[in-house]
Amino acid sequence: MMCLHVTVVITMVLYMSSPIYSLLFSNRAIRVAAFKYTVDPWFEVDITTGQPVGGFIYEFFQKLSSICIEFDYIPCYEFEWVPIEDNRYYNGDFSVVNHKYLMNNTIDIAWSFDRKSSYVYPDLILTQSMYNQWYLGLIRKFKQSKNAFQIFAPFTVQLWLVIIGCIFFGGIILYLLMVLSSTKHMTYLTPLSYFYHVFAALLGGDEYRLYQIPPIGRVFRLGILFLALVLTSVYTANLVAFLTVPTYVYSGPQSMSDLTSAIACVPYRGTPGQYLVPSYAKTVITAPPDVDTLSQYDWSIKSLYAGDCDIIIDVEGNIINKALNNCDTLYIPPNIKFGATPVFNVMRKSDSELERNISLGILALLQEPDYLTLLSKEIGTIFKLYQSFL
Repeated sequence: MMCLHVTVVITMVLYMSSPIYSLLFSNRAIRVAAFKYTVDPWFEVDITTGQPVGGFIYEFFQKLSSICIEFDYIPCYEFEWVPIEDNRYYNGDFSVVNHKYLMNNTIDIAWSFDRKSSYVYPDLILTQSMYNQWYLGLIRKFKQSKNAFQIFAPFTVQLWLVIIGCIFFGGIILYLLMVLSSTKHMTYLTPLSYFYHVFAALLGGDEYRLYQIPPIGRVFRLGILFLALVLTSVYTANLVAFLTVPTYVYSGPQSMSDLTSAIACVPYRGTPGQYLVPSYAKTVITAPPDVDTLSQYDWSIKSLYAGDCDIIIDVEGNIINKALNNCDTLYIPPNIKFGATPVFNVMRKSDSELERNISLGILALLQEPDYLTLLSKEIGTIFKLYQSFL
């Protein structure tokens, strides 16, 4: 009997010291991992207090804490932000950091892009994703300056050659029609004069020579006038557009096939992108070890401008944020998109009941209009609105 009592006491002590007991039977808030510095668009940190005050992750958990008011089957939780890993020169796998802080009971939840946490660490579990995103690219965009040669811009070189060919053959046909005309209408001109009259007709001139040709040549005349109408209308409309709308030139790969022969910059070291992108790009470069985390994106953008890489590859949220802040110089090629990557939370497997409740809350929040507002505000996208400025 004494042994049974001792066993029960030991079991209770072990259970009461476990993380799940402290969550279920204490009034403390659920501790969520936070960076100690701002990482747009995910975290905005107050440099005075060191606490997050904005960003997608912060705002998402703020809304998650109140979702229980609308759905009575979801428990209410209060979240506390616990800053972790102040080493801005950390080059390793951040899932290792999350695992360390979760298992030493410093935090209860850590957000992540890295799905391998659940199968590399059997003692961890993943929640429902908060946001599903893709890997996108950023390339350079230049504004083309206006000059006197812009008057030729509405048509391509090939089309200008076709127009010149039409004038040449039109001049020959006009000459033959004049030869076939009656003697009283016959007028001898230099060969170049026939090309001149066809060219003048294309410019909209009412050419008298076209009235002297025989009836069989009326079809030729109608063809010349119709071609003149089409060319004049299209050229005028396109010229106005070229002279009033800024023209941009894009430098870098614009398709997945182009990417296979390109040099890609991956901004952050130790992220899944560093190991995923080499499967798609010819060469991948990252910032040197002496560049801290806060400066790695700036390093990538400077490398792109300097021509050291052809494209920056990163997750959708980061790419859209940088594109919106650099609309005149950076461009998102719409045909480069790969590697679907969810943003989810990592938790201890022993907290499976808490994980279930958190996932229920996330699923409910994903259906709310406030979630779309959050995407638009923090990441700059709602229903993939970034395509509207491509």
